[in-house]
Amino acid sequence: FNADPFDMQPLVVVGAQGAKLPFVATLQELAFYTWIVSQDGCGLRSLLQHRFEQERLALKIGIEALGSDLRLSLAARGVGITMATPTAVEQSAVREKLQIIRVENFVPRVKAWLVYRSPAGRLAKPLGCLGDALKAEVEMFDLKPDSRCS
Repeated sequence: FNADPFDMQPLVVVGAQGAKLPFVATLQELAFYTWIVSQDGCGLRSLLQHRFEQERLALKIGIEALGSDLRLSLAARGVGITMATPTAVEQSAVREKLQIIRVENFVPRVKAWLVYRSPAGRLAKPLGCLGDALKAEVEMFDLKPDSRCS
């Protein structure tokens, strides 16, 4: 397989609005909360586990849930806290029920990749066009006034 990066996106920690969550917290403080994470092997989960291990903290995993929509929905219901991109939070049907928690000394980011089977052969040119289009779309989005959650 081949993989070409096309974007780097920030991540935010979110939980249920009105769940008495802090607006600003440290990882040490968030270690007391139950986390809603992706399946084992997912980059978001690995990033979170690695950082907790660096801080010598236990990560309390409450639920493994596929997809940011499900994780955000569970967080909005008060099941736990989770991480997502600001865009996923902004576009979520439950965004009004979520609170972003700014985490001190923790600025997680995730890289988006275009992954395809090699050799690409006759698909090399269409894949190149797709990659260019994705990069252009991301650049256009990034040039718009910042409507992302922060």
